[in-house]
Amino acid sequence: MKLSMFRKNVVKAFIGAAALCATAVSAQTLTSNSTGTNNGFYYSFWKDSGSASMTLYGAGRYSSQWTNNTNNWVGGKGWQPGNSSRTISYSGYYGGSNSQNTYLAVYGWTRSPLVEYYVIESYGSYNPATCNGGTDYGSFQSDGATYNVRRCQRVNQPSIDSNTSTFYQYFSVRNPKKGFGNISGTVTFANHAAFWASKGLNLGQHDYQIVATEGYQSSGNSDLTVSQGAISSSAASSSAANSSTATSTGTSTGTSSGITVRARGVAGSEHIYLKVGGANVASWTLTTSYQNYVYSGAATGDIQIQYDNDTTGLDVQVDYIQANGEIRQAEDMTYNTAAYINGSCGGGGNSEMMHCNGVIGFGTTSDCFSGSCGGTASSAASNAASSTGNNSCAGYVGITFDDGPNGNTTTLINLLKQNGLTPVTWFNQGNNVTSNSSLVGQERSVGEVQNHSYSHSHMTSWSYSQVLDELTRTNQAIQNAGAPKPTLFRPPYGETNSTINQAASAAGLKVVTWDVDSQDWNGASASAIANANNQLQNGQIILMHDGSYTNTNAAISQIAANLRAKGLCPGRIDPSTGRAVAPYSSSSSAASSVIVRSSSSVAPSSSSIAASSIASSAAVSSVASSVASSSGNGQCSCNWYGTVYPSCVTTTSGWGWENNKSCISNSTCTTQPSNQGGLVCGGVSSSAPRSSSSAPSSSSSSSSLISSSVSSSLVSSSRSSSSSSSSSNGTLVYAVDAGATSSSTINGIVYQADRYASGGTTQTVTNAIAGTTNDALYQSERYGSYSYEIPVSNATYSVVLNFAELYQTASGGRSFSVSVEGKSVLSSFDLFSTAGGFTAYDQRVDGIAVTDGKLTITLTTVVDNATIAGFAIYSSDGGTFTGGSEPECSTSDRQIPTSISYDRAVTRSEQKNPPSGAFGYAIEHATQTLPNHTIYRPDLSRANNIPIVVWGNGACSNVGTEQADFLLQIASNGYLVIANGGPFGSGTNDQHETELVKAIDWAVKENSRTCSQYYGKLNVKKIATMGWSCGGGMAHFAAVDSRVTTAVALNSGLGIYGDRSSYYPRFHTPVAIFNGDSRDVAYNPGLQEYSEVNNVPFYHANYPQGHGDAYYQDNGGEFGIVATGWLNYMLKDDQSSSGKGMFFGSNCRLCKSPWVMKNKGF
Repeated sequence: MKLSMFRKNVVKAFIGAAALCATAVSAQTLTSNSTGTNNGFYYSFWKDSGSASMTLYGAGRYSSQWTNNTNNWVGGKGWQPGNSSRTISYSGYYGGSNSQNTYLAVYGWTRSPLVEYYVIESYGSYNPATCNGGTDYGSFQSDGATYNVRRCQRVNQPSIDSNTSTFYQYFSVRNPKKGFGNISGTVTFANHAAFWASKGLNLGQHDYQIVATEGYQSSGNSDLTVSQGAISSSAASSSAANSSTATSTGTSTGTSSGITVRARGVAGSEHIYLKVGGANVASWTLTTSYQNYVYSGAATGDIQIQYDNDTTGLDVQVDYIQANGEIRQAEDMTYNTAAYINGSCGGGGNSEMMHCNGVIGFGTTSDCFSGSCGGTASSAASNAASSTGNNSCAGYVGITFDDGPNGNTTTLINLLKQNGLTPVTWFNQGNNVTSNSSLVGQERSVGEVQNHSYSHSHMTSWSYSQVLDELTRTNQAIQNAGAPKPTLFRPPYGETNSTINQAASAAGLKVVTWDVDSQDWNGASASAIANANNQLQNGQIILMHDGSYTNTNAAISQIAANLRAKGLCPGRIDPSTGRAVAPYSSSSSAASSVIVRSSSSVAPSSSSIAASSIASSAAVSSVASSVASSSGNGQCSCNWYGTVYPSCVTTTSGWGWENNKSCISNSTCTTQPSNQGGLVCGGVSSSAPRSSSSAPSSSSSSSSLISSSVSSSLVSSSRSSSSSSSSSNGTLVYAVDAGATSSSTINGIVYQADRYASGGTTQTVTNAIAGTTNDALYQSERYGSYSYEIPVSNATYSVVLNFAELYQTASGGRSFSVSVEGKSVLSSFDLFSTAGGFTAYDQRVDGIAVTDGKLTITLTTVVDNATIAGFAIYSSDGGTFTGGSEPECSTSDRQIPTSISYDRAVTRSEQKNPPSGAFGYAIEHATQTLPNHTIYRPDLSRANNIPIVVWGNGACSNVGTEQADFLLQIASNGYLVIANGGPFGSGTNDQHETELVKAIDWAVKENSRTCSQYYGKLNVKKIATMGWSCGGGMAHFAAVDSRVTTAVALNSGLGIYGDRSSYYPRFHTPVAIFNGDSRDVAYNPGLQEYSEVNNVPFYHANYPQGHGDAYYQDNGGEFGIVATGWLNYMLKDDQSSSGKGMFFGSNCRLCKSPWVMKNKGF
């Protein structure tokens, strides 16, 4: 039995005072179950058998030992009671292993509801995120890691209340998990409680809360110290430093001039050298957990960490070094020749990782990046730090101000500059930008300008088009004021729902709220605002305001001082994660480090390159000239897999560090394959003839990764060699004609029918295409947000991407981003602006390294829909296609459902208005594959990741259009709804789950069937069963299917079914009943079912109407609103008033008359 499936009986026995009496300096060893207090900390120790023991020391320290003769045990120190806002830290030793079933976790209980919770920091052989029968609730970021959340249920198991309790367990599991051995960390528990609550996983009144070690049928030990508040850097590292077994080859002088290296290995056998002044002064073999490795000698000069035993499965992660009295973070260092970036070893700096043999350069022993080293300040160093992102920062936080610009902005900016509290993020209102556009430039001098809506309105009741217009107007106002297009959107009042999120995505914006609210808008004092900022942890964001908030201005100096004291620095907000990260330094930019070059036949104009938004990491127009000038005296350089480095002069093997730069020895440079790079001397590559593709020319760079051209020139180039097995791009591996339903041969290249795509929609036009003689390739497209994953062998590839604008007629109508193998290729790309309408345009990407068996191309919509016409994949080093034979999607393969007209399906005169959702609607009959059901769906070009709803009709009828108006309303809100019974059918069907399960099976199959219109469009992890009257019974019977997320009965209840008791124990997910009042024949059966079901969360509500009245009202009336709201809550995680807020909260819709509501288990 796995650990998470077994529960401990938590002993609450009182133990005599004599047994607990221990002095502050004496240790107390526990071998039998007990709880109590020890040196100001609560402790709990429990085991069911065996020899496990726990020893209590001073303050928050405890140790434990257990062997395999113990079945299950858990113990630790902490607090009684716990709370949801405590920041908890731990440090010491955790002696688990990957072969032993053990946890290290923040662990506790609450009552009302009874909940057992874990924040798992490390675990051994069993990951609790895989517990049987549980429900996943996604993931979130906290304390520098991602936590995966899962809920499991325990039935008739021991708890803090009894030996036979039924309760939920909440798990937050750290990814990556902490290692074993020396360990330290911080858990901001408020982040976990808040995320759980956002998913409906509420905590009750806290009992105890401890940092626990747990073991199940395993052996191990621990020695941990528990404390409250964030752990200091010295505390975090002291244990590891003191117990490190690493040995230094340097000479200890006893001085304070030493260097500390904090690092870990992925496998635990990695070896590193500390090099100072070019000499190896220390070496260590790393463990899998971070440790502090100390060199206490007095060597001076350049500091490097060198990794020298790379092989498969080994990597090094360097957290930081400490030198000259300051911390230097590895990710802040420009020189890293060991990171695998941009498709090659040594492809760039600014990374903690060392994937290959090489070095990270940390400056010299006398450098002072922070401006405060050894007790002295250096203005030069301070200036250097400000220009490089402040290398002394232990973490970054997001300082944000809403509602500007206005009359206060200039004052606030001056205060920010005076106190060094920059950069910040401004979330501006569009109307204020329009009125005060001259202030935007001032704002940009201290940070970034982002979107806070145009009018600062409550938008949760707005339509999709209203929200999109609001955001687009704000983007335009900000751009008109001279700022870049925003990438972030903070909704007014922090209010979001699925409509707002989708409109923001369409506008190219990441929705960002905050982690900490300063309450300045609520009249908080300056000290309270400063204290709120002091709660910030690495990566978190605080909400403040620009306006008539004098207390905010007054708090700036204290905010800056508090953050400096904690080692935290202001950062930017990453639009991909919504978290605070290091700001851009003067030596880097937000753009991808990709070099743009023209093709060999026709170079693109400068405006074309700018339009495609591809950034260059260096202004290199000629490798030959640039490397000669950079190296001086005609010295050669090394083109290392597409990136140019100086050749070493004195270093004869491997990588070196000369003239304050990384360099590559000639012997190492020439080990590359000849077509990947080599020595470049006098403008010629010594490893390949000048005519080779790797040789630079006066107008192209051998270090290029991307080429851009109008299609006619590139196709012309392809045409000359496409009939052979290879071309200037390499050997053809695989080609796809996006949107095509059959393969075709174009200029000797076989383009397969559209395959291996996830998401998006296809179409074909007949318009002529300019710029090519191959119209057919560009007349079909896939559009939306989607990706292709092409199965290929691990090798290096080139890809030619084909585009044509088939819809938009002006610039600005469409923009999208493209990445290949996770590397940005096009960002906010406006195809019409670049190529015009109905004109072919190609983009070539070189140096794509595939290591996971598939080449991934991802297209993301910014405005309208991302589009692609096709692509061809080539390889010069033996890459091959590894997929199966090509399916041809014939008409019968596509199995396109038959359309049903709206007017034919919706015939009642009182149902006058079409569905009101933002996603459009259609009615279909899948005559070939699902003949006994009717399909209601949104417009597939507007919706992706569509949840599934299967519906049971009233009277268990086989007429799938009986509630057509009601079901279309749900579908128009972005759901695939499948009703039992064909359109306009007759008769009835089984009153149990059979027909609804058939519908689920069909939807899941269609999502994975390549030729289906639903291929990759459905969210098969979010499925609801729903029905009216007899169909409501079908929906609750179907709740036993493990794939179901929630089950909803309308005007129904299982209280009338004799076999219901055999189904109740198999319920595993929240259920709901929405019935009429006493006039409804289902009134009593619904109440009876509510009283009988106690093993899952249950929501029950009554509305003053009879049985089935709603289904004769326009768009389902009140029940149409409530049914959609419940689905938004359960299937789309909508927390607003159109989702969870409709059912819970002081002002919820169902909390007020005329509704009568009750619930349990939420």
